[in-house]
Amino acid sequence: MLDIRNLEVAYGESMVLRDISLQVKPGEVVCLMGRNGVGKTTLVKSMMGILKPRSGSMVYNGLDMTRISADKRAKAGIGYVPQGREIFAQLSVHENLLLGLEAAREKRACVPQEVLDRFPVLTEMMSRRGGDLSGGQQQQLAFARALASSPALLILDEPTEGIQPSIVDSIRDVIQSLKASGNLAILLVEQSLDFVREVADSFYVIQKGTVVAHGGREDLTDKLVRDYLVV
Repeated sequence: MLDIRNLEVAYGESMVLRDISLQVKPGEVVCLMGRNGVGKTTLVKSMMGILKPRSGSMVYNGLDMTRISADKRAKAGIGYVPQGREIFAQLSVHENLLLGLEAAREKRACVPQEVLDRFPVLTEMMSRRGGDLSGGQQQQLAFARALASSPALLILDEPTEGIQPSIVDSIRDVIQSLKASGNLAILLVEQSLDFVREVADSFYVIQKGTVVAHGGREDLTDKLVRDYLVV
């Protein structure tokens, strides 16, 4: 579903990502890990077309997306839940969800019921402003907004950051349910080792802008954690 080869991304003359290669298959949850400031969010933004790579390639669902704009990537079926949620605070929950439909490959007038069923708390808050929701509720709203377009690839940037344990459990359950469907590919940026071990099939670790470790969930050893993840 996603095949990135030898990607390099820079801010001006400062190289941030060097020779990054990774793959995500349908029905698979792949976790992107690393300490703060190593380039994880930069990589995600380059996947979404927000940042342009200096070199390398990104192929999504057999299509070369390396130079395709962000809006066309979304229309092609790439969903994105950004770090910090970035919901529209002055719009209602319902209006935020409707904006998610703008990226749908087929025109829709309403949010799919199956999306609302995954986040039942949102159904009770449709008329409330997004900015009035708690952090955890905003995270669920951002997740639901991304799912409203029925993406084939979903990119989640730190979805459990700063939210209460009950919401973390809910997000874990949604990810596991989506994974069980077998159709959706998920790339997850995550710091929590426990969360990764519960939902991920495989992982990549980034250090100083390059991949330094890769493997299945069973390869996430204590030594690897000490070497590359412990602060």
